[in-house]
Amino acid sequence: MVTGVQLLVGVVLAAAAFGKLARPSAARAGLAALAGDRAALPLLLALVPLEAVAAAALLAGRATRPAALVAVAIGLGGALLAGRAALRGATSVPCGCFGETRTHSPRTVALRGLLLTLAGAVAADAPAPSPTALVVAGFAALVLVIVLLVLLVAALARELARVRAQLAPGVPLELDAEGPPLRAAAPPLDGLAGAGSELVVFGSSSCRLCRQLDPALRELAAHGLRLRIVDEAAEPETFGGWNVPGTPFAVHLVDGIVAAKGLVNTDRQLAALLAAGEARAAARA
Repeated sequence: MVTGVQLLVGVVLAAAAFGKLARPSAARAGLAALAGDRAALPLLLALVPLEAVAAAALLAGRATRPAALVAVAIGLGGALLAGRAALRGATSVPCGCFGETRTHSPRTVALRGLLLTLAGAVAADAPAPSPTALVVAGFAALVLVIVLLVLLVAALARELARVRAQLAPGVPLELDAEGPPLRAAAPPLDGLAGAGSELVVFGSSSCRLCRQLDPALRELAAHGLRLRIVDEAAEPETFGGWNVPGTPFAVHLVDGIVAAKGLVNTDRQLAALLAAGEARAAARA
């Protein structure tokens, strides 16, 4: 039974580390709600490796007592922070323990922490497992560490992509020599109404940035903007007729007149292009 508790604590810690790596923003929000904004990021950076190392030790049957005491400290700390939130009048907090986005009552979060504390205390007195169990658990721990590293790299890649998107210029690259001339009638293209606001987007199935714009384009279409997608493989002659230099390239038409154009790599640039087109159309009117 004691060995079972030891393995259970290891699995719980591993799941907590996995959850935080998979959803770092949710984990950080939960820690911020419990410990404050300033402490959230340092706690997240400390908890993930602590939980991962302690989980690997418990599953491998090595240094189980220190690893179990880490679980005791984590559980007790979570319970104390939840208790403090309750004393301050909070009725619900985002725990973030496993990368969750749901909120729980401080009592529930405190109970989770106390259960982990109790299980960690029991696991700290677990007897050493047999040599065969050590080999099996060691292999499981190695697999766990590899998966954790893969998740960590994936999380870092997502975070870098988010930062790059935030640092990208907020305005599209608009050059006179690229695309149809501004304030001129749009070149012929099937599917255009020639009235009201329309957006022509030139893309390619092999273009990663084009695929990233798909959600923003679907949202614009859902809000009533007439959208015409031109695929490079299906309509190469249109690229030449519209003087498109590359993808993704967007042209905003108002009543059939080119109001704005340019290379757009992010949804922010797309929104800026539409805003510029509307402003120019209003000034012309």
